[in-house]
Amino acid sequence: AADVAVCRSGASTLAELPAVGLPAVLVPYPYVHQDENADYLVQRGAAMKVADHAMLGDGDPANGPLAQAIHTLLSDAVMRKQMAARSRVLARPDAAQRLADALIDLARSSA
Repeated sequence: AADVAVCRSGASTLAELPAVGLPAVLVPYPYVHQDENADYLVQRGAAMKVADHAMLGDGDPANGPLAQAIHTLLSDAVMRKQMAARSRVLARPDAAQRLADALIDLARSSA
Protein backbone atom coordinates (compact mmCIF):
# COMPACT_ATOMS: atom_id res chain seq x y z
CA ALA A 1 0.00 0.00 0.00
CA ALA A 2 1.10 3.55 -0.67
CA ASP A 3 0.92 6.52 1.67
CA VAL A 4 1.29 9.15 -1.06
CA ALA A 5 1.19 9.23 -4.86
CA VAL A 6 3.63 11.34 -6.88
CA CYS A 7 2.35 11.60 -10.42
CA ARG A 8 1.28 13.66 -13.40
CA SER A 9 -2.29 14.93 -13.52
CA GLY A 10 -3.96 13.37 -16.52
CA ALA A 11 -7.69 12.73 -16.40
CA SER A 12 -7.43 8.99 -15.72
CA THR A 13 -4.97 9.51 -12.89
CA LEU A 14 -7.22 12.10 -11.28
CA ALA A 15 -10.12 9.66 -11.41
CA GLU A 16 -8.05 6.86 -9.87
CA LEU A 17 -6.63 8.84 -6.94
CA PRO A 18 -10.04 9.56 -5.34
CA ALA A 19 -11.16 5.99 -6.06
CA VAL A 20 -8.46 4.74 -3.70
CA GLY A 21 -8.44 7.80 -1.42
CA LEU A 22 -4.78 8.54 -1.88
CA PRO A 23 -3.26 11.97 -1.17
CA ALA A 24 -0.99 13.11 -3.97
CA VAL A 25 1.77 15.41 -5.06
CA LEU A 26 0.87 16.30 -8.63
CA VAL A 27 3.39 17.46 -11.21
CA PRO A 28 1.29 18.54 -14.20
CA TYR A 29 2.76 17.89 -17.62
CA PRO A 30 3.41 21.36 -19.04
CA TYR A 31 1.71 22.84 -22.09
CA VAL A 32 -1.51 20.84 -21.80
CA HIS A 33 -4.65 20.68 -19.69
CA GLN A 34 -2.99 18.94 -16.75
CA ASP A 35 -2.44 22.14 -14.76
CA GLU A 36 -6.18 22.75 -14.65
CA ASN A 37 -6.79 19.08 -13.86
CA ALA A 38 -4.44 19.30 -10.87
CA ASP A 39 -6.19 22.42 -9.61
CA TYR A 40 -9.40 20.42 -9.19
CA LEU A 41 -7.87 18.19 -6.50
CA VAL A 42 -5.66 20.92 -5.02
CA GLN A 43 -8.57 23.33 -4.52
CA ARG A 44 -10.48 20.57 -2.72
CA GLY A 45 -7.60 19.77 -0.38
CA ALA A 46 -6.89 16.33 -1.84
CA ALA A 47 -3.50 17.06 -3.42
CA MET A 48 -0.49 19.34 -3.59
CA LYS A 49 0.86 20.69 -6.89
CA VAL A 50 4.45 21.30 -7.95
CA ALA A 51 5.24 22.96 -11.28
CA ASP A 52 7.22 20.77 -13.70
CA HIS A 53 9.80 23.47 -14.44
CA ALA A 54 10.47 24.07 -10.74
CA MET A 55 10.17 20.61 -9.22
CA LEU A 56 13.89 19.93 -8.82
CA GLY A 57 14.84 23.36 -7.53
CA ASP A 58 17.96 25.29 -8.43
CA GLY A 59 20.56 22.58 -8.80
CA ASP A 60 19.71 20.83 -5.54
CA PRO A 61 16.88 18.35 -6.21
CA ALA A 62 16.99 16.99 -2.65
CA ASN A 63 15.83 20.39 -1.42
CA GLY A 64 13.65 21.32 -4.38
CA PRO A 65 9.89 21.87 -4.26
CA LEU A 66 9.07 18.27 -5.19
CA ALA A 67 11.23 16.81 -2.42
CA GLN A 68 9.82 19.35 0.04
CA ALA A 69 6.22 18.47 -0.83
CA ILE A 70 6.91 14.75 -0.49
CA HIS A 71 8.68 15.29 2.83
CA THR A 72 5.81 17.43 4.12
CA LEU A 73 3.26 14.73 3.38
CA LEU A 74 5.33 11.81 4.61
CA SER A 75 6.12 13.55 7.88
CA ASP A 76 2.54 14.64 8.66
CA ALA A 77 0.15 11.72 9.17
CA VAL A 78 -2.73 14.04 10.08
CA MET A 79 -2.37 15.97 6.82
CA ARG A 80 -2.25 12.70 4.85
CA LYS A 81 -5.42 11.44 6.54
CA GLN A 82 -7.23 14.72 5.88
CA MET A 83 -6.17 14.75 2.23
CA ALA A 84 -7.13 11.08 1.83
CA ALA A 85 -10.59 11.77 3.25
CA ARG A 86 -11.04 14.78 0.97
CA SER A 87 -9.92 12.68 -1.97
CA ARG A 88 -12.35 9.83 -1.21
CA VAL A 89 -15.28 12.27 -1.15
CA LEU A 90 -14.53 13.10 -4.79
CA ALA A 91 -14.70 9.47 -5.96
CA ARG A 92 -17.47 8.41 -8.32
CA PRO A 93 -17.32 4.60 -8.22
CA ASP A 94 -20.58 4.39 -10.14
CA ALA A 95 -19.41 6.68 -12.96
CA ALA A 96 -19.37 3.96 -15.63
CA GLN A 97 -22.92 2.87 -14.78
CA ARG A 98 -24.16 6.46 -14.70
CA LEU A 99 -22.61 7.13 -18.10
CA ALA A 100 -24.09 3.94 -19.55
CA ASP A 101 -27.53 4.84 -18.17
CA ALA A 102 -27.32 8.33 -19.66
CA LEU A 103 -26.33 6.94 -23.06
CA ILE A 104 -29.17 4.40 -22.98
CA ASP A 105 -31.64 7.16 -22.07
CA LEU A 106 -30.29 9.30 -24.90
CA ALA A 107 -30.56 6.43 -27.38
CA ARG A 108 -34.14 5.69 -26.31
CA SER A 109 -35.19 9.33 -26.57
CA SER A 110 -33.68 9.57 -30.06
CA ALA A 111 -35.42 6.44 -31.37
